[in-house]
Amino acid sequence: MVTLRDAIIYNSSDMVSKALSKINKTDRPVIVTKRGKYYGLIDSRTVKQHHSLDFSKTLCSSVSVNTPKLTQQSSLLDLCNAFFSSRFKVLPVVDDKNKVEGVIWLTDVLKELLDQNVIPDKKSSEVMTVPIITLNENETVSRAIMNMRKYSVRRLIITNDKEKVVGILSAKDLSMISNKPNDRSPSPFYKGKFSYDSQPIKPLVNRAVISVTPATNIKLALKTMLKNNVSSLVLIDKRVPYGLLSTRDLLETVLSVSATPNVQVSGLESYDKQYKDEVYELSVNTANKLSKRFDFQTLTIHVKKHGHRYTTRVRAIIAGKIISVHHYDWGLISSVLETLKELETTILRMKPADKNKLKKKLRKAK
Repeated sequence: MVTLRDAIIYNSSDMVSKALSKINKTDRPVIVTKRGKYYGLIDSRTVKQHHSLDFSKTLCSSVSVNTPKLTQQSSLLDLCNAFFSSRFKVLPVVDDKNKVEGVIWLTDVLKELLDQNVIPDKKSSEVMTVPIITLNENETVSRAIMNMRKYSVRRLIITNDKEKVVGILSAKDLSMISNKPNDRSPSPFYKGKFSYDSQPIKPLVNRAVISVTPATNIKLALKTMLKNNVSSLVLIDKRVPYGLLSTRDLLETVLSVSATPNVQVSGLESYDKQYKDEVYELSVNTANKLSKRFDFQTLTIHVKKHGHRYTTRVRAIIAGKIISVHHYDWGLISSVLETLKELETTILRMKPADKNKLKKKLRKAK
């Protein structure tokens, strides 16, 4: 059974500065309640998104984020789905009156997946995130920000002049470039102007890269993540970057085994949850269409909002081959539609020999 841990709770009328002090001291998110009932969650990333506010005069209710809620009756798959569909590493557990009983950590869910032996027997290369985006270590902060925005990723693999992996750079690393409270954050998804354009990324790169090979079993890969307290691993083959394996990839793999059809939707914020059924239906329609012609296995769609614009990323696994596309648009549904269309177009534009490989397993099964 997944461990239920104590929650750090603040009232919606408390000032953010009070909650922030606790977050910085414990490196844990805090739960916000209103009239004794669950209201939202505040973590370091949430605070960073509101960096321009005066936290000593801002109520917790103003910055807290509504998250998926769990109960003590939630199944292990329910927990996986809740964490997969959100960006949070901690989620609240509430009773039937919406009162907080505690929190569950993603790391505890991952440990339970190992204990119950429900993780499929697959190689890391079968479930990894591709393509990976690399950047030379001699590049600048502005180039890193541009690449993260362009490809809608939060991590870049840093290489040397021989294209060998030397480190990893995350959006969090970039957000820490300034330690002055009133300075604007150069988060790759913030649209303001910054003075860090020419600053080199070298001092910011995390050189302690935790890696595995493409052939590493994902169970062993997960154990490596938990041992080193990281949420992703770089897949390296002869010092050359091959892919990226994250906890999201592992949750997706577990959920895809039980889903029919194998379609997962994630990333929708609370104000867009009303569109989840429509997004799911559009994704299922595409999955069914692909299943008629190809050896379709899974389709995952992740939606993220940056300001007033939506980024949709779709990843499909067909005959063991990972195909990933993304698209930007001002509307959520239009972004989803265009990305699904791009997926179909990408497959149709493949060389005949490559398309035949996608069909091969399906034909053998007949």
